[in-house]
Amino acid sequence: MAATTEIKAIPVWSSWIRVLHALMVLELSMSFISAWVVKYGGAVDLDFWRDWHLISGQLLIVTIAARLIALFLLPGSASWRAFILDDAQHSAFKKMLMFYLSGGRTELPVWFAHNPFWKVLYPLYIGVLLATALTGFFYNSPTTFLGSPLYKVHQVLANLSFWFTILHIVMAIWHDVKGKGSSISAMLNGYRYFHIDRSQVPHKPSPFKGNTPPVYISPDSIKRKSEQNS
Repeated sequence: MAATTEIKAIPVWSSWIRVLHALMVLELSMSFISAWVVKYGGAVDLDFWRDWHLISGQLLIVTIAARLIALFLLPGSASWRAFILDDAQHSAFKKMLMFYLSGGRTELPVWFAHNPFWKVLYPLYIGVLLATALTGFFYNSPTTFLGSPLYKVHQVLANLSFWFTILHIVMAIWHDVKGKGSSISAMLNGYRYFHIDRSQVPHKPSPFKGNTPPVYISPDSIKRKSEQNS
């Protein structure tokens, strides 16, 4: 029996989005590593690691600002419109929730670019990252926020950012293990894979009747035949 499933590689992420995503990965990695070294590194050059922690935070703010600007300048999956749930995505959101609650035993829904569940959380994630970076500039400030010194606020936000990032990575791997979309490699080459069941595509009936296949004759062949007979 002939295969009825067609696999198509469709461009989903533009080069701009992939570059910004890669920059955020590098900046967050440097922020987390430098913070860990400053706190637990022992006999290290603390000034060196503090400087890199500050630099990575500054670069993260620039990258987030560029991503926010891209929401209004770039089309498709990079646009702010891509974060709005339509009717079909509301259904996919519920299926994603059931997938998580069942421990991955239910079917993983198909989505185009942004995961229908996580696209609701991404703005919150970006907001936490931005707040973490901004409060880092006032780490030694005597100013308080809701009665807490800003260095404690920064620490709480940094912990939220770290665990949110870890959760994002774990979920991305889980989705690729259970699904067929190749979401991780899509952030490298821009393409996701979509499996299309051709048996579900409506068959367009042929205008020709009977079992005899139609014969197509070009005008040029008629002209050549006429010249040969003359």
